[in-house]
Amino acid sequence: MKHLLRSRYINARASISSQDRTMFERQALKRLIHAVDWPSVQTLHIYSSRTDSSEFSTDMILEYIREYHPLIQLTVGVASKTAPIPIGQYDVIFVPLVAFDSVCHRIGYGGGWYDRFLANQPQALKIGLAYEMQKLQLIPAEAHDVPVDMVVTEKAVYMRANKNTLL
Repeated sequence: MKHLLRSRYINARASISSQDRTMFERQALKRLIHAVDWPSVQTLHIYSSRTDSSEFSTDMILEYIREYHPLIQLTVGVASKTAPIPIGQYDVIFVPLVAFDSVCHRIGYGGGWYDRFLANQPQALKIGLAYEMQKLQLIPAEAHDVPVDMVVTEKAVYMRANKNTLL
């Protein structure tokens, strides 16, 4: 089931024009700026977005952090099935996703790298970045799936019910 949803939403995401993608990412950044208590963030892990899969770009977020919060210890990572899981503890972790639901379950790329990483980061604020069109009614979550605490889109900020750290 997840592999079908994954394929459908990767293809749908690719249909967004580059002009709309940039506009949506700017709108999401405005929401993100107000959704996080940036002065309390000391360590942050963010994914390096993949342009080949029309993924939500992290470029504007990286520019914002570097310009307005230069003291944040920033790690930019690329997930792969063979990449080592970071051992440091982070205050905020940005997570790529293919689809999400209103309770912040996510479908990733299927390798399980982020689930393993996030399982070792219980204190971190886990933020998914997505376009609104990636939202589903319900994600079929499994026991090993680690939800994010927040998903930011161009239209809204979706919060998991019991997380309030760094907000």
